[in-house]
Amino acid sequence: MKKTKRENLLLSGKPDLIAETESYEDKLRRTRIVASAENKSCDELGQIIYQQARKNGNCLAIVNLKKEAREIFQCLERLDVNHEFELIHLSTAMCGRHRTDCLNRIGALLDPGNPKPVICVSTQLIEAGVDISFACVVRAMAGLDSIMQAAGRCNRNGESVEPKNVYVYPLKDEDSMERYLPDIAMGKQLTLQIMENYPGKDLLSSNILEQYYDMLLRKKDGNGKGGYTDCPIRGRAEGATTAYDLLSFNECDRSQFTNTTGGKYGLCFAQAFQTVSDNFHVIPDVTHNVVVPYGQATELLDMLHRGELSEKISVLRRLQEYTVSLFDDDYRDLARKHAISLANEDFGVFLLNEEYYNDKYGVVREAEMPLLLM
Repeated sequence: MKKTKRENLLLSGKPDLIAETESYEDKLRRTRIVASAENKSCDELGQIIYQQARKNGNCLAIVNLKKEAREIFQCLERLDVNHEFELIHLSTAMCGRHRTDCLNRIGALLDPGNPKPVICVSTQLIEAGVDISFACVVRAMAGLDSIMQAAGRCNRNGESVEPKNVYVYPLKDEDSMERYLPDIAMGKQLTLQIMENYPGKDLLSSNILEQYYDMLLRKKDGNGKGGYTDCPIRGRAEGATTAYDLLSFNECDRSQFTNTTGGKYGLCFAQAFQTVSDNFHVIPDVTHNVVVPYGQATELLDMLHRGELSEKISVLRRLQEYTVSLFDDDYRDLARKHAISLANEDFGVFLLNEEYYNDKYGVVREAEMPLLLM
């Protein structure tokens, strides 16, 4: 509450669930962060990943962008000429069912009773809610909160008594993060600043994490009155405000009521739920959902043409795990190439042509050409 300069947040004065957490840090430590400020290309990071995999038996690499995941995966394919490792790619360019199948495969390969050599290259989707444990993790530079999540996929079950290393490097040419992933871009810069301010310090220590979150809150709430963390809503005719204000006291609309009627707004609650619903999105609404030709998708699409409405609704729910969300640029490019077709007019379901869905990467913008027998 003191750090956010808020007086209307009912926070405990002692928010920690466990007392004296500092005494547990060393006892519960399973990983150590080895971070570098030296920028790496995708090929250079691929070489580091491959070296660590050969040293540790397996490795998880987590990057910020789908483009990086694919480039590093292709680099690893070139390096692994003797097929020492099973290489697995994960990103949101793959439908949910495809990702689940890959995660199940990873779990089988990492089975403690009979582990197999595996390298997984993933975007940050693997950082939360995934119970897998690699012997080594390499993470593209991001915020310390993301780095902590990545470290949670390493030595997760204490397979090694000694803490295992999590290697962190900034990647070159990540300009598009400012547009598509501004929070990660901000976190990356703050982590680099922490490393510069506190050289050689343990990045996962309580003191450093406290410094990181202090900097994060100051950067987002610079005026002390609420800013980025309050989720600004711009473009309203009544003036700029935030989702936080509209769902709490709603000072803006209360004042407007007074200016319009000359009287004070007399009700207890004034939350503008509809306004927030119409104007605020956690994920910008600039994507298009497309069913991809994976698994049972084609069979389910056929089922949409028959049966009762309730059965069709059930099929639509099942199709969600065979759907990929495409950003505007990707969607327009694929539509221009006639790679997307209307599969069901009644429900507005679109289907991606099979030439544009790859078993390794998911959606690709260039058609996969079949091999011709000579």
